[in-house]
Amino acid sequence: MKKRYYRESVGECVSQVYEIDADNWENAKKEAFENMDEGDCIAECPSSAIQQNESYPDYSYINKDECTEYAMLCKGTWATRQPSGKEYWESRVWYFDDEPELFFNGNGEEFNNWEHDEED
Repeated sequence: MKKRYYRESVGECVSQVYEIDADNWENAKKEAFENMDEGDCIAECPSSAIQQNESYPDYSYINKDECTEYAMLCKGTWATRQPSGKEYWESRVWYFDDEPELFFNGNGEEFNNWEHDEED
């Protein structure tokens, strides 16, 4: 049976779920990234996990309990300047909370622009 992947666009008032055309979890993340905002989620789950609110038919969401994989897209992290070791807030990074040590830039590529101490 083919695995199914979805992204949930979490809105202030309404959330919507979209199917992702991917063949594995990592590809689903890559495919969905450009259409995601901070707080949006991605999931591997059966279609039965997609729930709709009976009172608001435009509102759909993913039932996390039915998912084999589930992650939220987060932005920003505390990082360490080299070589001093001073902490700073790096607001340009993105990551999925199921892999909090794997960081991306705004294009979904590996983030490698960490701050360094200025040389005297």
